[in-house]
Amino acid sequence: MRTLKTTPLPILIISFLFLILPFMSYLATASFYRVPLLNLGKVFMSMQPFQIAIIIASLFVSFGILSRKLVGYYSFLGFSGIMIVYNLWLVVLFYFGNSFNIAGHSVSGNELWGNFFLTIFLLVSVFYFLNKEISAPYFSTESRGWRKDSRETIPVPFTLRLGDSSWSSNTINISTTGAMVPVSKDFLIEEGDKANIKIEIENMEGEKIFPIFSSIIVRVDSNENLPGDHQVGIRFLDDGDSKDSKEQLNYFLNERYSPRYKVASGISFGKETFQDEEGKIGNISEDGLYIETDKGDFLTGDEIYIRIPSTPPISMEGRVSWANAKGEFGKKPGFGVHIVLNRNPIRYRLWLLKIRIRQLKTR
Repeated sequence: MRTLKTTPLPILIISFLFLILPFMSYLATASFYRVPLLNLGKVFMSMQPFQIAIIIASLFVSFGILSRKLVGYYSFLGFSGIMIVYNLWLVVLFYFGNSFNIAGHSVSGNELWGNFFLTIFLLVSVFYFLNKEISAPYFSTESRGWRKDSRETIPVPFTLRLGDSSWSSNTINISTTGAMVPVSKDFLIEEGDKANIKIEIENMEGEKIFPIFSSIIVRVDSNENLPGDHQVGIRFLDDGDSKDSKEQLNYFLNERYSPRYKVASGISFGKETFQDEEGKIGNISEDGLYIETDKGDFLTGDEIYIRIPSTPPISMEGRVSWANAKGEFGKKPGFGVHIVLNRNPIRYRLWLLKIRIRQLKTR
């Protein structure tokens, strides 16, 4: 498996900030105590043990984030928690009568509060940008951040154009920041290449639209458990031409691919009646579901009747949004369904709520 050579700018910046933190701390200590910069021993002797521990921890966090390993993400969360608790502890001690001095300067309560809120603001800002990049689909299909499960696949028809060459298939995953797509070994592509990707989604009226994104290739993997000879990570570029496309994609993902939940339940379905065939529910959301079945004659666009055998049963009508007869994308053979008409909407929402509560209890 090839590694990511083109590291996203936010991760480079965050890694750099944690890398220079020890040097900034060293310079600040030397300045406060008026110690020559080259007198390393005396500068470090002037530091508190906690300050030295933070210097070591920040270096560990910096290299962990830069390596894009999960340990780096968790070390950042631990670092943030310790810093917030420490600053809050100083504030509490101050109001219990303790005083603090730095190089002969008496620290006031307002300064302690200011440092506490500044620490929270900076760490939350870093967390926002860091988590946004880690959760982007172009990194991988595996679990990221605090997610314990692999990211839900979102197969959307696409055409990737690189120079005079193009390749069309279905995405493995997609979000407003990027996508992971399968390509053939004959489609020559490398990290750092710039390309355009056109996707096929539906707008608010259910009409097909074809947003186009300027993008850069940031990863090329070879995973035999996923579709394609290679899996290509694509990061969408922030330019004026892609703004409308991102808004359209954001609506599509929020409306068509609302949170999905795994369900251990059978289901009956058919093109003519509710009970032509039987299968299992792979996952389900408020707007759709994935039906696991070996019946490969259900194609994209087919209208279908669905019945969930709850007590009492839930009957719905839908449209096949994508077919997966070969069992690709890490799923069993089957097809995705967009719910068009729910004949028992209240019953369905209550049933879905029970599933969500049950899953929360088992976490």
